[in-house]
Amino acid sequence: MAVPAGTCKKITIPVNPEAFQVVNDNGEFIREGKTILYVAMGQPDERTKELTGHQAVKLELND
Repeated sequence: MAVPAGTCKKITIPVNPEAFQVVNDNGEFIREGKTILYVAMGQPDERTKELTGHQAVKLELND
């Protein structure tokens, strides 16, 4: 899907909640802490921002 420059588009990306689980020391699958995704053209750091001129968008997922 193309989104023209300067415009916004709200989308929904379905993701199975199990994708965010980790395995604890007891071998149990658990969800630990907040899930944070970054959308960007590189790492979400200042150096990438300097090189690309773009800052990462931070998304915190709700339970």
